Amino acid sequence: MNNMNKFSILKITLIYLVLYPSFYYAQPNSILRKFKFIVIGDSLQSIKDAQVDYSIFNKENKYDLGATLIKQKNEITQTNGVILDSVRLIKDVSSSWFYGAMYYNVDFKGYCPEAGKEIISIHTNNLIDINEIFEIKVFLKRPIPLKLPVRFKVLNRLLNRIQDAVIKITLNNKDCKIDNNLLATDENGDAITNITYDSGFDLCSAIQRSSKIASIEYVITKDGYYQISNSKKISRNNLIDEKITLIHPSDYFNKDFWRLNKYNSMREKVLSILDLVKLQSILKDCILKYDYIKIERFKEKNYVSFGFNELNKYNSIKLNQYEIARIIFDVVVRKILSPLNLFLYDSKEIDGYQLNISTETKNFIDKDAISKRMDFNFYLNKKDVANYKNNDITGQQLIDKTIILLNDERIDLRLQ
Repeated sequence: MNNMNKFSILKITLIYLVLYPSFYYAQPNSILRKFKFIVIGDSLQSIKDAQVDYSIFNKENKYDLGATLIKQKNEITQTNGVILDSVRLIKDVSSSWFYGAMYYNVDFKGYCPEAGKEIISIHTNNLIDINEIFEIKVFLKRPIPLKLPVRFKVLNRLLNRIQDAVIKITLNNKDCKIDNNLLATDENGDAITNITYDSGFDLCSAIQRSSKIASIEYVITKDGYYQISNSKKISRNNLIDEKITLIHPSDYFNKDFWRLNKYNSMREKVLSILDLVKLQSILKDCILKYDYIKIERFKEKNYVSFGFNELNKYNSIKLNQYEIARIIFDVVVRKILSPLNLFLYDSKEIDGYQLNISTETKNFIDKDAISKRMDFNFYLNKKDVANYKNNDITGQQLIDKTIILLNDERIDLRLQ
């Protein structure tokens, strides 16, 4: 046989081997599974030279009992973004299934890597190679900045939306930036901006994107309302709208006391006291009660009434009701007497001041103990308060002249 014939036979053999590899490598009870990777970019263009690593197992889960690696390759996509290949799947001994699972990782510069899994199993009773090509489309995306939306909804106490509330934001992080740190609410009471991370970590990593936490401080103002300030952590796991309730001075007043003209002069004086309480925080552990400020008639005298919720909870094992009353007098009553005396002493409409202070006591040792509410009412004559502030009488003498009720029962109180 001449060299030319030998070359022709070898050429035919090689072509046949490429087109019909199963002819030479067929195994008993196996079938050929052809597959094609198509790698596509974010503009739906084919990506050439993408690196594709893939592993094929003889089970539908590589962690299943008896799972064996039957093929592993690293290939580069061609001009059309395609890789063509095939694998022989072996018939399951107890069924007509030829099981296979492919795990792949695709990487290309400038894009986020993509990993995935495809089930390539075949169910058939025929041991004939299938010409159908199984397509695996992989869409690569470019890394994009991480944007964390910061949303506010500003309402009044009646849950009505507040428009044109001004929100000033301070971002405490140096590795990110904020789109706008000065916002105004729209007609729905909403305001939104974004915190953006565009570098400093792997933008393709879902774990790293989820771990980013920004810290902000904000101040919200609106004409006629009390300013509010707070802080907040922003992350992908904490994107709930920040619902803010702005308080109007009228929220603290009994409705009649706020509306009736005969209280106009006195109402202005009370507002001056509220400004001290709210803006200068002279009572740090107390919050004003809503709808409470009014004129109360008690034992033939008129008192202007203020209500407070005291935020501390007292240990009933260590403190009895009289000891708690002394603390309440020191930390609340004494501090509010100066503005009361300053602004309201000359008010002819009243004889004194009624201070309602609510707190709680609980047995701190008993984990099942239930808190008990304590309501203190101090009825103070305005002349006695003036004498106390002028150092004409002692604190004890002021207490002796004051009517003190605990849960509607009168008590005596010794400061020492």
